[in-house]
Amino acid sequence: MSTCVDYKNFKLSKLFTKEYRHLLLLLYVPLHILLFIIVEGIYDPERAHVMYSPLDDIIPFVEAFIIPYILWYAYLVGVGIYLMFCDVACFKRMMYFIILTFFTSVLIYIFLPTIQPLRPDVFPRDNVFTRMIGLIYSIDPPNNVCPSLHVVGSFAAFFGVLDSKRFSKLYKILGAVLCLSIVASTVFIKQHSVLDILGGLIMTGVGVLAVYVLPKLIKRKKGSD
Repeated sequence: MSTCVDYKNFKLSKLFTKEYRHLLLLLYVPLHILLFIIVEGIYDPERAHVMYSPLDDIIPFVEAFIIPYILWYAYLVGVGIYLMFCDVACFKRMMYFIILTFFTSVLIYIFLPTIQPLRPDVFPRDNVFTRMIGLIYSIDPPNNVCPSLHVVGSFAAFFGVLDSKRFSKLYKILGAVLCLSIVASTVFIKQHSVLDILGGLIMTGVGVLAVYVLPKLIKRKKGSD
Protein backbone atom coordinates (compact mmCIF):
# COMPACT_ATOMS: atom_id res chain seq x y z
CA MET A 1 0.00 0.00 0.00
CA SER A 2 1.35 3.44 -0.93
CA THR A 3 2.10 5.84 1.89
CA CYS A 4 1.70 9.61 1.68
CA VAL A 5 3.78 11.86 3.90
CA ASP A 6 2.73 15.19 5.34
CA TYR A 7 5.81 17.42 5.36
CA LYS A 8 4.12 20.38 7.06
CA ASN A 9 5.55 19.35 10.41
CA PHE A 10 8.98 18.40 9.07
CA LYS A 11 12.02 19.69 10.95
CA LEU A 12 15.67 18.79 10.53
CA SER A 13 15.56 17.32 14.03
CA LYS A 14 13.07 14.76 12.68
CA LEU A 15 15.22 13.72 9.71
CA PHE A 16 16.29 10.44 11.31
CA THR A 17 12.80 9.44 12.42
CA LYS A 18 10.97 6.62 10.69
CA GLU A 19 8.57 9.07 9.05
CA TYR A 20 11.23 11.19 7.35
CA ARG A 21 14.48 9.23 7.13
CA HIS A 22 13.79 8.29 3.51
CA LEU A 23 14.79 11.89 2.73
CA LEU A 24 18.38 10.96 3.56
CA LEU A 25 18.48 9.18 0.21
CA LEU A 26 18.40 12.61 -1.45
CA LEU A 27 21.91 13.23 -0.14
CA TYR A 28 23.16 11.15 -3.03
CA VAL A 29 22.16 13.89 -5.49
CA PRO A 30 24.82 16.44 -4.43
CA LEU A 31 27.27 13.58 -3.91
CA HIS A 32 26.74 12.39 -7.48
CA ILE A 33 27.23 15.90 -8.84
CA LEU A 34 30.47 16.21 -6.88
CA LEU A 35 31.69 12.81 -8.07
CA PHE A 36 30.85 13.65 -11.67
CA ILE A 37 32.77 16.93 -11.46
CA ILE A 38 35.77 15.07 -10.05
CA VAL A 39 35.60 12.42 -12.77
CA GLU A 40 35.40 15.11 -15.45
CA GLY A 41 38.42 16.80 -13.87
CA ILE A 42 40.60 13.68 -13.99
CA TYR A 43 39.43 12.63 -17.45
CA ASP A 44 42.36 11.62 -19.66
CA PRO A 45 41.51 11.61 -23.40
CA GLU A 46 44.53 9.44 -24.14
CA ARG A 47 42.96 6.60 -22.13
CA ALA A 48 39.51 7.06 -23.63
CA HIS A 49 37.84 4.35 -25.66
CA VAL A 50 36.02 5.60 -28.76
CA MET A 51 32.34 4.66 -28.73
CA TYR A 52 31.26 4.11 -32.30
CA SER A 53 29.16 1.63 -34.26
CA PRO A 54 28.34 1.56 -38.00
CA LEU A 55 24.72 1.89 -36.90
CA ASP A 56 25.51 5.41 -35.75
CA ASP A 57 26.08 6.43 -39.38
CA ILE A 58 22.64 5.16 -40.37
CA ILE A 59 20.82 7.18 -37.71
CA PRO A 60 20.10 10.69 -39.03
CA PHE A 61 20.60 13.90 -37.11
CA VAL A 62 17.11 15.04 -36.05
CA GLU A 63 17.28 18.22 -34.01
CA ALA A 64 13.64 18.07 -32.84
CA PHE A 65 14.66 15.24 -30.52
CA ILE A 66 16.25 17.84 -28.27
CA ILE A 67 12.75 18.23 -26.76
CA PRO A 68 12.52 14.71 -25.24
CA TYR A 69 16.23 14.92 -24.44
CA ILE A 70 15.76 17.92 -22.14
CA LEU A 71 12.48 16.51 -20.78
CA TRP A 72 14.68 13.89 -19.08
CA TYR A 73 15.35 16.33 -16.26
CA ALA A 74 11.66 17.06 -15.64
CA TYR A 75 10.74 13.38 -15.95
CA LEU A 76 13.33 12.13 -13.48
CA VAL A 77 12.89 14.93 -10.94
CA GLY A 78 9.11 15.09 -11.33
CA VAL A 79 8.53 11.39 -10.72
CA GLY A 80 10.96 11.45 -7.80
CA ILE A 81 9.22 14.37 -6.10
CA TYR A 82 5.76 12.91 -6.66
CA LEU A 83 6.75 9.57 -5.14
CA MET A 84 8.52 11.33 -2.26
CA PHE A 85 5.18 12.87 -1.31
CA CYS A 86 2.72 10.19 -2.35
CA ASP A 87 4.41 6.77 -2.33
CA VAL A 88 7.41 6.51 -0.01
CA ALA A 89 8.07 2.81 -0.62
CA CYS A 90 8.31 3.37 -4.38
CA PHE A 91 10.38 6.51 -3.81
CA LYS A 92 12.91 4.50 -1.82
CA ARG A 93 13.14 1.80 -4.48
CA MET A 94 13.57 4.43 -7.19
CA MET A 95 16.36 6.08 -5.19
CA TYR A 96 18.05 2.72 -4.52
CA PHE A 97 17.97 2.12 -8.28
CA ILE A 98 19.48 5.55 -9.01
CA ILE A 99 22.17 5.26 -6.36
CA LEU A 100 23.23 1.79 -7.51
CA THR A 101 23.25 2.51 -11.24
CA PHE A 102 24.57 6.07 -11.21
CA PHE A 103 27.37 5.30 -8.75
CA THR A 104 28.38 2.20 -10.70
CA SER A 105 28.36 4.25 -13.91
CA VAL A 106 30.69 6.82 -12.35
CA LEU A 107 33.08 4.03 -11.35
CA ILE A 108 33.02 2.82 -14.96
CA TYR A 109 33.86 6.33 -16.16
CA ILE A 110 36.90 6.31 -13.88
CA PHE A 111 38.29 2.94 -14.93
CA LEU A 112 36.97 2.85 -18.50
CA PRO A 113 36.79 6.44 -19.83
CA THR A 114 35.01 6.86 -23.14
CA ILE A 115 34.48 9.44 -25.86
CA GLN A 116 32.19 9.67 -28.89
CA PRO A 117 33.08 11.42 -32.20
CA LEU A 118 29.55 11.75 -33.59
CA ARG A 119 28.71 15.41 -33.13
CA PRO A 120 28.37 17.30 -36.44
CA ASP A 121 30.96 20.01 -37.09
CA VAL A 122 28.27 22.15 -38.67
CA PHE A 123 24.53 21.84 -38.13
CA PRO A 124 22.57 21.12 -41.34
CA ARG A 125 20.01 23.76 -40.34
CA ASP A 126 19.83 26.85 -38.17
CA ASN A 127 16.77 26.90 -35.95
CA VAL A 128 15.78 27.01 -32.30
CA PHE A 129 16.39 23.27 -31.91
CA THR A 130 19.93 23.31 -33.28
CA ARG A 131 20.72 26.32 -31.13
CA MET A 132 19.53 24.41 -28.07
CA ILE A 133 21.70 21.46 -29.10
CA GLY A 134 24.64 23.80 -29.58
CA LEU A 135 24.17 25.02 -26.01
CA ILE A 136 24.08 21.43 -24.74
CA TYR A 137 27.25 20.65 -26.71
CA SER A 138 29.01 23.66 -25.19
CA ILE A 139 28.35 22.65 -21.58
CA ASP A 140 28.44 18.86 -21.90
CA PRO A 141 31.64 17.46 -23.49
CA PRO A 142 31.30 14.18 -25.44
CA ASN A 143 33.25 12.09 -22.93
CA ASN A 144 32.31 9.59 -20.23
CA VAL A 145 29.33 8.55 -22.31
CA CYS A 146 28.99 4.81 -21.70
CA PRO A 147 26.74 3.80 -20.04
CA SER A 148 24.42 6.66 -20.90
CA LEU A 149 22.96 8.22 -17.76
CA HIS A 150 20.15 9.61 -19.89
CA VAL A 151 19.15 6.03 -20.65
CA VAL A 152 19.56 4.81 -17.08
CA GLY A 153 17.79 7.84 -15.60
CA SER A 154 14.88 7.51 -18.03
CA PHE A 155 14.31 3.95 -16.95
CA ALA A 156 14.70 4.93 -13.29
CA ALA A 157 11.75 7.30 -13.73
CA PHE A 158 9.76 4.79 -15.79
CA PHE A 159 10.16 1.97 -13.28
CA GLY A 160 9.20 4.43 -10.54
CA VAL A 161 5.95 5.06 -12.44
CA LEU A 162 5.48 1.36 -13.18
CA ASP A 163 6.12 0.42 -9.55
CA SER A 164 3.53 2.74 -8.01
CA LYS A 165 -0.19 2.06 -7.89
CA ARG A 166 -0.68 5.83 -7.73
CA PHE A 167 -0.23 6.02 -11.50
CA SER A 168 -3.04 4.89 -13.77
CA LYS A 169 -2.54 2.62 -16.78
CA LEU A 170 -2.64 5.69 -19.04
CA TYR A 171 0.19 7.38 -17.12
CA LYS A 172 2.23 4.18 -17.23
CA ILE A 173 1.82 4.05 -21.02
CA LEU A 174 2.74 7.73 -21.34
CA GLY A 175 5.71 7.12 -19.05
CA ALA A 176 6.91 4.31 -21.30
CA VAL A 177 6.54 6.47 -24.43
CA LEU A 178 8.47 9.34 -22.84
CA CYS A 179 11.17 6.96 -21.61
CA LEU A 180 11.70 5.45 -25.07
CA SER A 181 11.60 8.90 -26.69
CA ILE A 182 14.36 10.12 -24.38
CA VAL A 183 16.46 7.03 -25.10
CA ALA A 184 16.03 7.56 -28.85
CA SER A 185 16.85 11.25 -28.53
CA THR A 186 20.38 10.51 -27.33
CA VAL A 187 21.37 9.11 -30.72
CA PHE A 188 19.24 11.40 -32.90
CA ILE A 189 20.94 14.54 -31.55
CA LYS A 190 24.32 12.73 -31.60
CA GLN A 191 24.93 12.90 -27.88
CA HIS A 192 25.54 9.17 -27.71
CA SER A 193 26.42 6.12 -29.75
CA VAL A 194 24.11 3.11 -29.86
CA LEU A 195 26.84 1.42 -27.82
CA ASP A 196 26.17 3.90 -25.02
CA ILE A 197 22.48 2.96 -25.14
CA LEU A 198 23.45 -0.71 -24.94
CA GLY A 199 25.60 0.03 -21.91
CA GLY A 200 22.71 1.96 -20.37
CA LEU A 201 20.33 -0.94 -20.97
CA ILE A 202 22.75 -3.38 -19.34
CA MET A 203 23.12 -1.06 -16.34
CA THR A 204 19.33 -0.72 -16.18
CA GLY A 205 19.01 -4.50 -16.15
CA VAL A 206 21.41 -4.72 -13.22
CA GLY A 207 19.40 -2.11 -11.31
CA VAL A 208 16.04 -3.75 -12.02
CA LEU A 209 17.37 -7.14 -10.97
CA ALA A 210 18.92 -5.83 -7.74
CA VAL A 211 16.13 -3.46 -6.67
CA TYR A 212 12.87 -4.80 -8.09
CA VAL A 213 13.29 -8.50 -8.88
CA LEU A 214 15.59 -10.14 -6.33
CA PRO A 215 13.96 -8.61 -3.20
CA LYS A 216 10.57 -9.95 -4.33
CA LEU A 217 12.02 -13.38 -5.04
CA ILE A 218 13.72 -13.47 -1.62
CA LYS A 219 10.52 -12.34 0.11
CA ARG A 220 8.49 -14.93 -1.77
CA LYS A 221 10.95 -17.67 -0.87
CA LYS A 222 10.90 -16.72 2.81
CA GLY A 223 7.11 -16.73 2.73
CA SER A 224 7.04 -20.24 1.31
CA ASP A 225 9.46 -21.65 3.89
